[in-house]
Amino acid sequence: MLNESTTDTADSINVISKEEKPPVLSIIVPTRNEAKNVEPLLKRISTAITALPIEVIFVDDSTDNTPEVIAKLKAEFALASRSFTAPSNDGMGSVTPSSKA
Repeated sequence: MLNESTTDTADSINVISKEEKPPVLSIIVPTRNEAKNVEPLLKRISTAITALPIEVIFVDDSTDNTPEVIAKLKAEFALASRSFTAPSNDGMGSVTPSSKA
């Protein structure tokens, strides 16, 4: 079961104001110890998808500083985003239920 993060470092539902359009596209990104890869990923996403309101949903079970990196970069990129903490070392199965038998 995924838990929406409530810590200051990895929380983050960017609330969409009435003036903003709700996301048309949600991109789910499972992360485990991916601190060095978060920024390049967000750069590629923000460059590639400019015409649609999007959100990035991070599902994380890291033991490194990935949650802190995600929280820091959310402020730098104009992307709505949410973070969830997955059960420890649940990997891709936390995000893709069909992968669990």
